[in-house]
Amino acid sequence: MKRYAIAFNILMVLAMLLSACGTPTPEVIRETVEVVKTVEVTKEVVVTKEVEVEKPVDRRVVIYNSYASDPAPRAADEALVKMFEEAHPDIEVQHSTVAHEDFKQAIRAYLTASTPPDVMTWFAGNRARFFIDKGLVADISDVFAEKGFNESYAPGFVALATVNDKQYFLPTSYYWWAVYYVPSVFEKAGITQVPQTWDEFLGACDTLNAAGITPITIGTRYPWTAAAWFVLRRGTPWNGHSCVARKVVAATASSGQASGSNISVTEPASHAPADARTTAGNCV
Repeated sequence: MKRYAIAFNILMVLAMLLSACGTPTPEVIRETVEVVKTVEVTKEVVVTKEVEVEKPVDRRVVIYNSYASDPAPRAADEALVKMFEEAHPDIEVQHSTVAHEDFKQAIRAYLTASTPPDVMTWFAGNRARFFIDKGLVADISDVFAEKGFNESYAPGFVALATVNDKQYFLPTSYYWWAVYYVPSVFEKAGITQVPQTWDEFLGACDTLNAAGITPITIGTRYPWTAAAWFVLRRGTPWNGHSCVARKVVAATASSGQASGSNISVTEPASHAPADARTTAGNCV
């Protein structure tokens, strides 16, 4: 029995050895593999940033009514408004241009409306005085003083703008009123030189009167032209164009009225003789 046991053990050992020799030992291989995976992550981010926003400018409105409706004056008027607004970006000018004759009819409504114009064009002299006396035109004496207009404007212009020692408007333009003459009529009366001064003008009128010729005539199809006679005769302001008349005549008003002169009211100058000429403002 003992022999069998030893033999059995030997066989078991051999079987184990044979088994070990028949099964190879496994080889362990380590390899590093880089795995890249893109993952989209949604995340809400709140960013606080101070942004300087241009604030709207509170613009003051100025209403400006003008009768400068002819093309050239209107263009000049609009250019002045543009220049003013560029110099004063805080002011908006509501510029309204109305036809000349329509403006004359509408001005009463403008000045008595709930929103009357802040600035307007109008005529000097008695036409302005009518609204000044009603308290519808503002006293701008402070503007004259601040801007030095009492010194920079000609004295005649300041006088036209003044009522009871206060100034109410700014003269903006003027033009000359010419006196036309007919050389053949002068020759007939013995006048050899065109009058150059007020005294020479009065002398020519006297000479024409002595020759039986009416020295002055005015076309009055449009009645406003008749005002020229009163401006010339007395040197008093009238409507919008008084500035020129006052400027020209004021210096000679003390010489008295055109004594001995007659006036003839006729049709417009289109009926004047073909050789009619103008003194180019020398006498007015």
